[in-house]
Amino acid sequence: MSDIPADVLIFRYGPDPWPEPVLDALRAHNLAFQECRLYAGESPPPDLDGFRALIVIGDPGRAEERPPGSHLREQAQAAAMPILDVPAGFDGAQAAAFAELAANSPAYRSVRGVRAFFAARAATWEKKFPDDGPVFAAAIAELAPGRGSIVLDAGCGTGRAMPLLRDAVGPDGRVIGIDLTPEMIYSARERGRGAYGPLLIADVARLPLPEAAVDAVFAAGLISHLPDAAAMLTELARVTRPGGRLALFHPVGRAVLAARHGRRLTPGDLRARENLTPLLGRTGWALTACHDEDDRYLALAVRTPA
Repeated sequence: MSDIPADVLIFRYGPDPWPEPVLDALRAHNLAFQECRLYAGESPPPDLDGFRALIVIGDPGRAEERPPGSHLREQAQAAAMPILDVPAGFDGAQAAAFAELAANSPAYRSVRGVRAFFAARAATWEKKFPDDGPVFAAAIAELAPGRGSIVLDAGCGTGRAMPLLRDAVGPDGRVIGIDLTPEMIYSARERGRGAYGPLLIADVARLPLPEAAVDAVFAAGLISHLPDAAAMLTELARVTRPGGRLALFHPVGRAVLAARHGRRLTPGDLRARENLTPLLGRTGWALTACHDEDDRYLALAVRTPA
């Protein structure tokens, strides 16, 4: 396999000729691809880091339950990544639609990839968007954590929400900041955000907290960077008391964020209300409000009884 960065990972389970409509569609959308010839014994990559979509050509044709590459297909499905199956006799009718969807999908990032992405940006993270304070404050006001409550800042980054959350809960409350990337936590500590509450290095899908430990969760810019959003939401539900509240926030709306990265919105975007509502329902939450305009994205949910 090539080491050149690619947009689309292609599994080939047999030596059959390439379906030309698939190649044409990828080229038309300037999508680079990486081929893995599983039939020839090539090993698939360890994860889908950096890929936007998966193509499976041919049939594994094996008796075992998990043919080569199964873990990556499952990873792609969990991340709502576009997948195109190309069986024998494929007529190519779906290729163009798939390629357009792939071109406008974000790149997948594993835990390792998320860490690497944010580690490189930690030192200058707040310089990119220095004027987001008021919109953060407005989102926290709508989350409305009560005085004296315990709030988790999930994916806290450099901790810029910590002072605002601390003001909201008052002197008898508590704020806990957790982020996967050590460099982000180090930056938060250097900025003095540790004065507002403990700052911990941990994965939000495996939190070092007991059940029903917090009254509210604030998660800014988190859900779109996760390899498995359902696992994260389930874990956040575990540590939140029944009736507790969740805020999924971003200082700009989905359309603005997509345009900033040169993409268009896709039907599979987990933050779209029609996708987020059932996802929250399966993971212990009930959506109560969703604001998605240019000025911000804010989805509010309540923890349902176990």
